Amino acid sequence: MADATEEQQFIIWFQTLDIDVDSKADILAILKAEGFYKIQHLKDFHIDEDLCSLPLKKAEKRRFLSGLKELEINEWRLPPNLYDKSILAPEKDVRGSQETEVDLGGVKMTMQLRKKFEQENLIIPNPVTDKHKFFNSLFCKLFNACYVHLQSRFVKYFKSERKSRWEFRSAMERIQHAYEGIVNTPTGGTGGCDAKRYFSLPPKFDKHDASVVQKSLSELLKQRDLVLEQKEILKKDRKERLFMLEDGIIKKWASVEQEPYNCDAMLQCDRLRGTIETATSKLSTTLSLMKDKDSGGDILDGEEQRKKRRKKENKHHAQARKRQRLERLCLDVAKRLGAPIVCDNLYSPSITGAFQLGANDINCDNLEGITKNALLIEVFDKLKGDLLEESGWETLMQWYHNDSNKPAPILRTKLTPEDNSLKQHGKTELAIRQRVLLLEIIPSDIKSS
Repeated sequence: MADATEEQQFIIWFQTLDIDVDSKADILAILKAEGFYKIQHLKDFHIDEDLCSLPLKKAEKRRFLSGLKELEINEWRLPPNLYDKSILAPEKDVRGSQETEVDLGGVKMTMQLRKKFEQENLIIPNPVTDKHKFFNSLFCKLFNACYVHLQSRFVKYFKSERKSRWEFRSAMERIQHAYEGIVNTPTGGTGGCDAKRYFSLPPKFDKHDASVVQKSLSELLKQRDLVLEQKEILKKDRKERLFMLEDGIIKKWASVEQEPYNCDAMLQCDRLRGTIETATSKLSTTLSLMKDKDSGGDILDGEEQRKKRRKKENKHHAQARKRQRLERLCLDVAKRLGAPIVCDNLYSPSITGAFQLGANDINCDNLEGITKNALLIEVFDKLKGDLLEESGWETLMQWYHNDSNKPAPILRTKLTPEDNSLKQHGKTELAIRQRVLLLEIIPSDIKSS
């Protein structure tokens, strides 16, 4: 028992759980990836969280929980009855001694060095996901090309390279996937545009076809910009990634692996950009031909459609705002004129029905403060017949026209205000300022005479 390491004890305990042989290796790899590779680590195992991430069947989950309970009863130590040296024999044969060289995809290193890399998370044992497999494959390439020269700096260098290369690969795969969805995926439930069928002008087309072409063209241009962005990132980091010397010469060890990768990555960007630009060129030609053959002018650019729709919406909103102002002003004028009851809708007669205002009933002084404009005339017309008799309407129109051209009195105090504000509008203020200028120009003796 004392000869077994803690990791070996964990493997022994796991093998006693009677789990399906086909999935046992994957489950063990997931446990190690989540940080559970010693029996003592199982103290922190949360049933609600961690157990759900394991691909176990219902009966296997029960056996797993039963094994955890036994470990807890035994104070998180491997029970003596579970220890069997025959179980450890295959593990020892695979691992070998600390000085034995092990092979990892063509990379030979000592077991001690491999354990160090596993602890640094440079080597991922039993990789399951594509990302982890890519990391291990990249490790083999960079270890053979760079480790001898970098030594202690290799860990930092590899982690940086691993991150940047995975991000580049993921970005290019997303762009390629988006391109396939736009060009080759059929429309319908799959969500594609099937833009390939518009690479040449179809015999018959309508507004829907033109809309699909416009949408596909817009999406492809976005993907092309993303490819150019990835290429700019490669160009920007090239000097640092290639470890150039001051005279611009690439270090020998970097040129063996870094230069070919950089060239391949740039070539991949150029190929994908060329593919996208070929598709956009064909779609642009098709859209142009659609517009030329469209006699009714129904096929418009997206921007033109948006402007036309916005103009129509603005006109509708302006009319609605004018109706609201008219209703508010109708209500205000009716109340000022003395209507006892005014219904909400002033376009219909008042609730009393018989109540109307004649010339003798109207006091125009109550309308003081209301701006005289075309809207007020419209209000008088709306109230005519509902609230106003013919004589009352004539009285209001006379009041409107008699006062509309009457100039506002100019007080002496307004000519020299303290805040330099005449508190007048438009022509009135201009006339006051002209009068002030004339008073400054005319001699005093002429003023007195």
